[in-house]
Amino acid sequence: MTGKPTGGTAAAGAAAFDREAYQQRNTVERRINRLEQWRGIATGHEKTATIHRAGLHIAGIFLRSAR
Repeated sequence: MTGKPTGGTAAAGAAAFDREAYQQRNTVERRINRLEQWRGIATGHEKTATIHRAGLHIAGIFLRSAR
């Protein structure tokens, strides 16, 4: 036996679809993409982690107030 599946569908071993988990993951991914539109955050050229974190906070405030 070579370890290959012997039939069935391609998704036979896939986990069950969880709609709530998918929606939460999608929301997080969309918000991260919005943050990455800010050049300083996307490039990560800040000299310290503190400055990078401050940039994340400022971008988050602007994005949240833009809703």
